[in-house]
Amino acid sequence: MAKKKIYTWRYIIIQALIGVLFIFLSYKYIDTAWIKWSLIVMIGGAFYYATIDDLKFMFIENIENKDS
Repeated sequence: MAKKKIYTWRYIIIQALIGVLFIFLSYKYIDTAWIKWSLIVMIGGAFYYATIDDLKFMFIENIENKDS
């Protein structure tokens, strides 16, 4: 059986801060414009959808725990 992952607000906030840090670092230190902006869009989309999925699973877990 797979171990069930526990999602908390702290985990989601840390994940969002890491995403913002990666976006900031890629904006600041990559000089080639077409590489910079395509990388920023890819990183932003990846962290956005990862955070949305984690929030969805966290709310589903909370609903399941309240029903029990």
